[in-house]
Amino acid sequence: MSDLNKVGIVLQGMPESSNQVSELYKYYTSLGFSNIVISSYSGKVDNVIDNNRNVVKVSYVSDDIQDKTKVIFNDDILANASDSFRRKGSQRGLNQNFQIETTKKGIEYLKDNTDVEYVLKHRLNDCIVDLDKFVLKWIDSINSEEVPSPNYFEKKIVIMGTCGVSKYTCDYWNFGTTNDMWNLWNIPPNTMNSLQAEEYINYCYLLGRDDIKVWSHGDNSLYSNYNKYFIMDTSVREKGYSFKYKNFYIDYSNVGYTESQTKNYKVENHLILKYGDDIPDIIKKFVNNGYKL
Repeated sequence: MSDLNKVGIVLQGMPESSNQVSELYKYYTSLGFSNIVISSYSGKVDNVIDNNRNVVKVSYVSDDIQDKTKVIFNDDILANASDSFRRKGSQRGLNQNFQIETTKKGIEYLKDNTDVEYVLKHRLNDCIVDLDKFVLKWIDSINSEEVPSPNYFEKKIVIMGTCGVSKYTCDYWNFGTTNDMWNLWNIPPNTMNSLQAEEYINYCYLLGRDDIKVWSHGDNSLYSNYNKYFIMDTSVREKGYSFKYKNFYIDYSNVGYTESQTKNYKVENHLILKYGDDIPDIIKKFVNNGYKL
């Protein structure tokens, strides 16, 4: 059995367009992935109220993808979420409970209906170029590193790292054994206004375990104990692309960009610097079509 066949992918959340979903699915299957679950929304939800209380049209998953892979629709959650679920009035992590629920449903499906040993979760409107190479590296990493005892995961979980200079970790994607990913994400909606989405997700399951008492301060904080639970692979920043923000994950200051330069300049020059003529078609199409798929 190929190692890639041991991996399930959960693509969760709202895409930028149905075409973007089709292109992403086509790209990942071309790399050799066969266990892909999309946990998103259908075209039956015409519009919703966003976190700024504006009416917005929902981007949805098209019918052709539903014929090819497992698609879980979360229309009821999106259309009927309470103000507390939407974290109305909070200044942080307004979408996090939607992320938790869509991710949880995708992982639960893989756990109960497939024999995959590993799960990758990432946002549906992102793309990791050369994902197959990263996944094989992550499998080797989590099976090679010694897990401290006691540990409340089977293996360590791979994440991209922290968000800039902040102490909380990026939630664009994470990777681990199926059981570990289920434990990480099988958590209740967040009602703590003081925590970012990324903080809560990594904090909730471990809270109270192994003397983890707080998030970011002192010896008993999760941040001080990250190496016990997580492997940070910052190299994905150069190959992770956000269709929502129209840029790569990479910190542009590392390659000479400034915030005053246009996103188009950033993306095109990043493509030239990192890929030369070997620009992935999925991103080339997106750039050439004026950021539309």
